[in-house]
Amino acid sequence: MDVGHRISTKGAMSILCLVDGSNQADLAFKSCLNMRRKFDHITVFHAYREDDGELQPPTWRHNQLSSKYDIELIGHVPKSLHSLVWVDREGASVNTVLHRCVDPEFFTKVTKNPSPLAGPPDLIVMGHHGRKGPKDTKGALGTTADQALRMLHYPCIIIKTEIPVGPKKIIMAVNESGASKRGFDILLRFVNPRDQLTVIHLAHPVDLDPTRRHAQEMMNEYFEKELREVGPVNSKFETVEFRTGVPPSQAIADYV
Repeated sequence: MDVGHRISTKGAMSILCLVDGSNQADLAFKSCLNMRRKFDHITVFHAYREDDGELQPPTWRHNQLSSKYDIELIGHVPKSLHSLVWVDREGASVNTVLHRCVDPEFFTKVTKNPSPLAGPPDLIVMGHHGRKGPKDTKGALGTTADQALRMLHYPCIIIKTEIPVGPKKIIMAVNESGASKRGFDILLRFVNPRDQLTVIHLAHPVDLDPTRRHAQEMMNEYFEKELREVGPVNSKFETVEFRTGVPPSQAIADYV
């Protein structure tokens, strides 16, 4: 089930923030608080192993984490708009537990194993890596973050540095795919009027065949029109050409 289509308006959202006691989890949590709007609901989620408690540093233990985030939420978010969900893994992996909790199947009335969450999230937020620390390769994700992006049919934000309070500068790379359009619709739910939004199209050189060039021109017109009609005032669309053989990821890094 692809739930991305549900994010099409600027109504209140349900944000699921994954934590594990790591510094990156703290950054993800703070980012949730900073980008949360007035009526958005935040659920802080932690999957723990009961038998690991005595072997872990105090700051990783599930009861300590529960107290910590409860205090933080009470100080920033109304009681009716936040919740804590702590789940005993019972020997299963974090990825397995997370999948069980957010799978749309477990939110139906007929399921025998209902999710501990009140409802399906609109957005999942997590750190770039967990307790094991950053990977050897700079761009590599932690196991849970990587699995979430690949396997969960929900919009996800992976946090590397804290999202600040106030106006933000946002860059989104798009192509001709339907996924880009859905991602653009999702992004517009987070953009505030004072944010600066730049949408870039990574285009191949102009010597492409006419059919592909026509498709790219149609796509450019689509995003330019959307930005004019529903984007923030300070927004623009740019076409960025990259050479054949250069990975799109490298082209984006070079642009930024």
